[in-house]
Amino acid sequence: MQYAPKGIRCNAIVPGTIKTPAWAEQVAVNPETFEILRQWYPSGDVAEPEDIADIVLFLASAQGKAMNGASLVADSWLTAGNLAMSRFVEGVLGEA
Repeated sequence: MQYAPKGIRCNAIVPGTIKTPAWAEQVAVNPETFEILRQWYPSGDVAEPEDIADIVLFLASAQGKAMNGASLVADSWLTAGNLAMSRFVEGVLGEA
C-alpha cells in the first residue's frame, strides 16, 4: 500500500510447466517424459514462454493498472483439478 501513490504494483505469475529450451533438453533425454506430463493437463498441452510473456505484458500495460496483489495462475488447467496427476503422484508416493 505504501507504493500505491507512486504507481508501483506487485503481482505474481504462477506458471505450470513451460516448454523452454531446458524442457526440450529433458525431452531429448527421455521422450516419454512429455507424453506422461501431457496427460496431467486437461488441455493436453503446456504453455509456451510467449504465453507467460503475454501475461507480463498485460500486467505492465495500462489495461492491468487495476490489478495489484494478485497471483495469476497460468498452468494450462493443471490446478483446475485432474485425476491423471493425482493417480500418478499416488503411485509414486504410495498411499499416505
